[in-house]
Amino acid sequence: MSHFPSNNIPTLGDDDQRPRFVPPPRRPGLSTPFWVLIAVVVGFMLPICACAVLMVGSFATLTRLASEFEEQAYTDPSDEPGVGIIKLEGPIYQGDGISAASETVIRDIDWMEDNDNVKAIVVLANSPGGDANASDVIWNRLAQVDKPVLVAVDGLCASGCYYIAMAATQNEIYATPNSLIGSIGVISTFFNIEELAADIGVEVNIVATGENKDFGSLFRDMTPEEESYWREQIAVIFDNFISRVVSGRQMTEGEVRELANGRVWSAKFAQELGLIDGILYPSEVMERAADLGGLDPDDFRKIESPYEPTILDLLFSESPGFSTKIELPDANDLNNMLQQGPIQYRYYGPYSGVQTNP
Repeated sequence: MSHFPSNNIPTLGDDDQRPRFVPPPRRPGLSTPFWVLIAVVVGFMLPICACAVLMVGSFATLTRLASEFEEQAYTDPSDEPGVGIIKLEGPIYQGDGISAASETVIRDIDWMEDNDNVKAIVVLANSPGGDANASDVIWNRLAQVDKPVLVAVDGLCASGCYYIAMAATQNEIYATPNSLIGSIGVISTFFNIEELAADIGVEVNIVATGENKDFGSLFRDMTPEEESYWREQIAVIFDNFISRVVSGRQMTEGEVRELANGRVWSAKFAQELGLIDGILYPSEVMERAADLGGLDPDDFRKIESPYEPTILDLLFSESPGFSTKIELPDANDLNNMLQQGPIQYRYYGPYSGVQTNP
């Protein structure tokens, strides 16, 4: 017989009718995957929101700096006299922008002429030329400057660039030893995609008033009469080039026409032919300009354009000398794409300089 008391713990049998413990039901709510998704979205959006806040702050700061830049761009911060530097780099074209755009270069000329601290001007040239009208417009403005103007060729001064160089008021053009100079002439290029259009199944119907209304069309050959007519037109523009060189270099018309074959010459031969005055480096040309401007050639200030490109110009289309708006082409733009190229004072030979195309 056991001496231990009984536990008196009843056992549950299959017929036990007492209620069993049942856990309470879960309250309706959102599942775990949903919260994981929310966490991922929030984690993804937080860096973006932070970047957006930083960009807004940076934009406000840059806007203020751009405004200050534009206000200061028209004034020279120093009263010390010096030699103004105008850069004529890259293809010449009509309009406003980087490279040798006509409005940009003329803006530089205007500023240099109005600045009393600029006692002489050096045009630093490295360009294959470009649009004939743009070249003439720049030449005309530069020829009006009532200060000593010299040209320093540093690489290439061909065609339209050489045309502009004829405006040097001192009739002094210098070049580095390995520069190329010349290419006196006119070029006008026409494309014909008639066969290509036929090959890809494109049929072009042209309805025009007058037999010459579609002159220069991409979709047909130029007739002999049209080519003869166009040669007459560019002959006039060619004569303008000849006259500029005659007056700018003080040569006879016969001498210039003999050289007007589109060829370029290295500095040594260009000097022998009378196209330039000597072989000098840009720093030496600036010293020469300082002397002509009444300054000490050994101690003078170089004054560059206030419209020199900056990071602000790449961000704000309102900055001087730039247009950086990105816009989708409209119908007029598409029509211009089909327009043949303009008459150009342009050299298409070897060129290692600035290759910025408009």
